[in-house]
Amino acid sequence: MKIKKRLLPVMVAGIILAGLFVWGMWPRKVYLQGEVVIRQLNISPRIAGRVDQIFAREGDAVKKGEVVATLYAPDMLAKAVQANAPRELAQKSYARMQQLYEGGVVSAQKLDEARAGAQRALGAVNEVESFVNEMKLVSPVDGEISSVVLEQGELAAPGISVLTVLDLSDVWVSFNVREDLLSHFALQQEIRLTIPALGDEPYPFRVTYISKQGDYAVWSATKTRGEFDLKTFEVRAKPVNPMPGLRQGMTALMQISL
Repeated sequence: MKIKKRLLPVMVAGIILAGLFVWGMWPRKVYLQGEVVIRQLNISPRIAGRVDQIFAREGDAVKKGEVVATLYAPDMLAKAVQANAPRELAQKSYARMQQLYEGGVVSAQKLDEARAGAQRALGAVNEVESFVNEMKLVSPVDGEISSVVLEQGELAAPGISVLTVLDLSDVWVSFNVREDLLSHFALQQEIRLTIPALGDEPYPFRVTYISKQGDYAVWSATKTRGEFDLKTFEVRAKPVNPMPGLRQGMTALMQISL
């Protein structure tokens, strides 16, 4: 009986040590949380003007080259009218010189000068007309309108967005990965991600980008223990197969075994 009592603490200690050993050998799991990102493009004019009409709203599907808005720029329209008058005059002058040249009245040099004048006038008209065409704002890609920045009557300036469009063909998931976990990722590696908004099924993604430069530190070291700060690196992965259900900002989860 005494022997059993003496062995009991030893047995308990052995069980605890065995449990600790098994726990230490058992692979630990870490979950990384990322975010779905869809490339967003700005639709902005090259000229200044007021927004005349908006033809697309948030959530509308648009095609590449589709007119989504128009501007009203009276100054540009006036320049187009002014450029047409010199062009007509230059063309008539060139036609008259050509007749005189064929009749032997003027030299080839005079004909060349008239031709050059007509070409300059035509070039000026084409330049103005190209800016007039910029009064029509078109979608650069097939996609979905994500926001209407300016409304009808508001002033639009060159380079300032009037609308933004999402390029639904360019979708990826972005993770901020702590540097001590970065060894679990490699370019072109296929990984499995879960999108909670789409259910519990994991989907295949392929790593397409790993940042070369670390970002902010997400874990601060305790200097007295000789540790060091850990920074994060952005990792991007694109779906292997088309996933129409992905939306901007959805959460993506990845499980890593350590």
